[in-house]
Amino acid sequence: MTVLGRDHEDDIALFFRSQHRIWTTQKGARKKILASWGIKNFSIGKRIATGEASEVYPVNDKSTKKLLGYLRIAHRGAGSRNGCEVTLMKACDEAGLPSVRLLHSADLSRANGKSPIEGAITFVAPARGMNLQEAILMPGIAQGLIRNAVHNSGIFLAEMHLLRDRDPAVEKMVSKFSYAEASTQLGKFFNKARKTLRRLDETKEQFAAIDDAFLQVWEGLARLYQEYPLVLIHSDLEPKHVFFNINRGELLNVIDFGSAHVNIPHFDLLNWKTFSPETFDEFAQSYLDARFGSDYERASHFMEELDFAETVWQLDWALYRMEHLLVAEACGHVQLAGEACRRIIARDLQPHRDLGHP
Repeated sequence: MTVLGRDHEDDIALFFRSQHRIWTTQKGARKKILASWGIKNFSIGKRIATGEASEVYPVNDKSTKKLLGYLRIAHRGAGSRNGCEVTLMKACDEAGLPSVRLLHSADLSRANGKSPIEGAITFVAPARGMNLQEAILMPGIAQGLIRNAVHNSGIFLAEMHLLRDRDPAVEKMVSKFSYAEASTQLGKFFNKARKTLRRLDETKEQFAAIDDAFLQVWEGLARLYQEYPLVLIHSDLEPKHVFFNINRGELLNVIDFGSAHVNIPHFDLLNWKTFSPETFDEFAQSYLDARFGSDYERASHFMEELDFAETVWQLDWALYRMEHLLVAEACGHVQLAGEACRRIIARDLQPHRDLGHP
């Protein structure tokens, strides 16, 4: 078995370059897309996207060199989510939430010169402010400002989830999906992930815990989908997609809504927890305060339930990494899934210990 993620960084770079050659829209087609929106006298910069099937290009005014925005072309399955992406960005803008401004959007048709395929095109304004991930890594930035930005990110997420009850377009989008459909898809994915990932020697110990907790996880997920209304989730919220005011810590823009879709709210918290664990406590507490207020019992219950969702979330990431032959990263996600299952098992055993049982 190849282990690109662990041993061969050059091969990883080669893999992404090969994917970019496959998923690249012709330059003339890109110009036609922008021209169709009435944009004139522009130049398109070099591709900056890191995703293998997603293109992002800076677009500048040819005369002034001013950055006009970013053209994003997403391929391979993105079309089914484009409606969620556009709906959520528009709803955030109308509600005064700090989404980056959506300037134009369209379906991907023959933009790449080939037969129509599923996909999506958006053109968004440049983000304003300081990038939160860069600020976290930059020496000299006041920790209080970073905490404020993280805190405000949690509040933003809670308010974004409440758009289901406040924006008719969001409510309509969410109503298209059923719990039964979500549960069926989840079951198919879970079985595929376990079958694929447990073949690795590095994951055997983790899957011992995952298998032990399988029934609890499945029952827990069923409860989550029954207990919590489906919402439009960002699905990729983390510090690198947040921009804030360097003087006050208030959020100015949240970017990259391309993975937005309908699901339970837990997964949005888990993305932040996965990719910024050092700031998660502050982020989660502000989310809980904004969402549940002084109902501490419900807030505590919500946090305990994260482990059920985390098992699936981490296996989803692991499966995605494996599909791209990034084995070391896949194993890291499986480890996080295993840790979530151990916490579930420990909680189930706790009442028996309290009663004096071994």
